[in-house]
Amino acid sequence: MVELVSLSEVCSAERPADDAVALRGGRVLRRGEFLTRVWAWRDLLVGRNGRHWALYTSDSYEFACALFGAWYAGKTVFLPADVGAGTLDRLSPQVDGFIGEFALAEALTAPEAISSGPSGTALEPEAVVLVVFTSGTTGAPVAIPKTVRQLE
Repeated sequence: MVELVSLSEVCSAERPADDAVALRGGRVLRRGEFLTRVWAWRDLLVGRNGRHWALYTSDSYEFACALFGAWYAGKTVFLPADVGAGTLDRLSPQVDGFIGEFALAEALTAPEAISSGPSGTALEPEAVVLVVFTSGTTGAPVAIPKTVRQLE
């Protein structure tokens, strides 16, 4: 039976390291592997300047690892709909850096899977951790900030 875990406690809840969290190419990925990736992303981002980071990757597992890693590094993640030139032009003034599949030399890519370990705390429910955008069909896309509580 599947037991749901609150979004704010995905990385802090006491759960077995061998719990399944994803399936990739027919291989089950376990909680321990997931947390190692999350903390590696966190460690990569924690020393980076700026709070606002754009994230885009077509790999849903790596996306989840980078997303939680950014959140635990104290970053707010901006989610663009695509990585086209127009989107990058609109997004660049709003963010301090880019994570993932952006055609930019300074975009961060997957870190080595070495980390300093867990933080042991849940995410703050009222923290703004994500910014999504309207479609822009009636004008320029509008940024909509979301807290952990809103996402839960």
